[in-house]
Amino acid sequence: MSRISLKGRYEYKGAKGTFKPKELDLHIYNLGARFGTQVDLAMFNFDFSYTFGITNAFKNRARSNTLGMNLSAGFIF
Repeated sequence: MSRISLKGRYEYKGAKGTFKPKELDLHIYNLGARFGTQVDLAMFNFDFSYTFGITNAFKNRARSNTLGMNLSAGFIF
């Protein structure tokens, strides 16, 4: 899975703002491995996936991979 970060938004204690990856020493391109499964039950579809970041999120030497879990449900018609 490829992810490209162009611009970000944040909200913290009511303060809102935007940032570019270069301003926070972030990589613009990130590579990840995604594993998952999908199940159909009658007219419903359930999808679960887990993403493990292969490249570091930050440019420094600290190990800072991204992890994510995704659960989605759908209706088949």
